[in-house]
This record gives sequence, structure tokens and C-alpha cells, in this order.
Amino acid sequence: SNNLIESLENLFGRNLTSRSLATLRLSYNRIEMIRSNFFHRQLISLYHLDLSFNRISTIETNAIDAANLQILNLMGNPLKIVEVRAIFT
Repeated sequence: SNNLIESLENLFGRNLTSRSLATLRLSYNRIEMIRSNFFHRQLISLYHLDLSFNRISTIETNAIDAANLQILNLMGNPLKIVEVRAIFT
């Protein structure tokens, strides 16, 4: 949290890969978009994803597809475009 991160791709590459990651807190950064397939089904342990208070305006199709995700916090983002099937859990 609060690290001035502007891009998930610059931080993690094209997609995030971890089978044991349970909680990811990226709140209070400068993230503007969540691209397709970034948080994908291979993140089998991801339970809590906090992207609150960023600059996220767009969430692309299939951007968040983590099977066990129970908590998703997008509060405080200027969401404008949430594409069809952007979020699956």
C-alpha cells in the first residue's frame, strides 16, 4: 500500500503468478487500469484483493478471474468502464 505504483504490468510483468498468494494490498497507489487476465484462475489462493484509492477507471474483460476471491475492494476509484465479464470469482 501507498507505494506510488502506476502500473500492475510494470510491477509484476504481463500477469501475476503465485499459487500461494492469499492477500494482496495495493491500495493508495496510482494504478489506472486492470488489463484482461491479470488476476487469473492460476491465483488459486487469492482471497483478498485491495485496490482501493487508486486511479482505476477501466477494468477490462476477464481482468479479475480468481476462483477463491472473497474480498475485492475498489472503493475510491474513478471507475468509468467495467467491461462485460470483467470480474469473476
